[in-house]
Formats: sequence, structure tokens, C-alpha cells
Amino acid sequence: MRFTDENSYLFPTGNKNGLITNETYNIFADDCTIFIRFTPDLDEYVNRMGAGDRYHGCVLGKNGMHIGIFFTSFRGGDNKISYLIGFEYWVDEEDGSKGLRYMNFPVPESKFGKHFDVTVRRLNDEFIFSVDGQWKRLPAAGLIDYSFNFLWLGAATRISESHNNIYYGDIDKVHIQYGACDDKDERHFFRKYDKFLETINNDTDRQCIFTTDFSRTTEYKIEDQSPNGNHPIKYSKQWLD
Repeated sequence: MRFTDENSYLFPTGNKNGLITNETYNIFADDCTIFIRFTPDLDEYVNRMGAGDRYHGCVLGKNGMHIGIFFTSFRGGDNKISYLIGFEYWVDEEDGSKGLRYMNFPVPESKFGKHFDVTVRRLNDEFIFSVDGQWKRLPAAGLIDYSFNFLWLGAATRISESHNNIYYGDIDKVHIQYGACDDKDERHFFRKYDKFLETINNDTDRQCIFTTDFSRTTEYKIEDQSPNGNHPIKYSKQWLD
């Protein structure tokens, strides 16, 4: 699916009808796994930079003091444009201040215009961030409270005009769940999606939040292909008018 400033989604909260088993409140705060494949639109990133030095778009994350997966374009001292894929979050420091933590991977020219397979895990009080099989890790201790923040797909927020951090490009598939996925799950998700879908739908103990390959959508929603039934809804500016 193509994502632009006209096409951002958020996950509903509240679950007033009790239809959703696993909500997004504790994603990132508890052990969890995210798989996502996406292809950024590099030309649009350059366009969004304009004469500036940087454009920072959120592929999937929570608003506020943002946490999530970001794709960034930036201009170096030689005026050459480069790119990063990163995962970032905020923590409470011991002195009472807020501190930003981040893990970045530079994008080689051989990957320009191609998709990226990205995994984020929180496991045993660490964040483990992987891009195309390369990984980094950082402590998750001190993570600020994101429990009442919206989880967005294709932006960091659409409510605050100055901090939208809109992602431009395609997202091919996504899986979000509480708890750990093993390496076999990861291989199947990226290489044998139908097999992965069969596995999660037959695993009654798995705490899925959302799964999709965007093959089933409506004008306003993306269908959750996991048993959770958590369908993200398309953001509209009319909500704020």
C-alpha cells in the first residue's frame, strides 16, 4: 500500500464493544515483536527536504515524544543526500530530564529504491532492532509512559501539525504482537507469508495485535488478518475541523 500525507492510519483505542482481545496500550512497554517490510519513496523524501538538511518520516510508531521506526534523508557537508533507517524512543534520565535513545543503519546505494525487512523486538528489557539481517540492541530501561499514545502507521502523528513525520513510500506487510517471535516466524513472515498467517491463526496462545499484507482493505480501514480483529482506520483532517 502507498502511504502519503493523504493516507495515514491509526489504531483505535477503547475497545467499547470488547471485540479486540489485545490492544495497543502496552506495545513497546512489554515484550513484543514487530515485523515490517517497506520501500520508501526516495524522490519524495528529497522533495520534502527542499532546501533543508533533513526529512524524518515515521513508518510505524507512537505519538508524543515519539517512539518507532523512522526512515530519514539528510544532506551531508558535501551536499550529498544520504539515508538512515532507525528506531528511536525516549527515556527518563536519572537527573529527571528526558533522553533520546536511537539505533540507526545507513542505507547503502545498492539498496536505493528497494524494500527493507525490519524487525523490532523488546525482550528482557532490551530493544533489538534489525534491518535486512543486521541488528543492534539498546536497554529499554526508563522508557517513558506511552500507554495512552496512539499507534500510527505511516506517520508519527497527524494531530500536531509540526510533528507529523509523515512517511512517503510503500508498506508491503506488517505484523505486531506481544511476546517474542522466533527466527522461524521471522523467515516465514518475510518469505512465506501465507504459511506465517496460517501459523498465527492456529496459535491460540499468541497475543497478536495486527497483521496484514494489505490485500484486504476498504476506503477507510485495513483489515487485520490476525485473530485480533484490530483494524486500523484512515486518518481524516475532518476529525479536527
